[in-house]
Amino acid sequence: MDKLKAFQKLYEDCSKLGIDETSSLLVSGRNKEEVGFFKVVCDYVLQQRQKKAIEEHRF
Repeated sequence: MDKLKAFQKLYEDCSKLGIDETSSLLVSGRNKEEVGFFKVVCDYVLQQRQKKAIEEHRF
């Protein structure tokens, strides 16, 4: 798998994360850098969901 496909797969997988999965990611990081990465991913996913909810007038 080339790098682009790997990143596309990562994006797809991250977009499907549930709230329980994001919480568990944040507490299971192996080090500060990994936890920081997980926080950025979780924040992005949450922001995209909030944006969609606002656009659909659900918020």
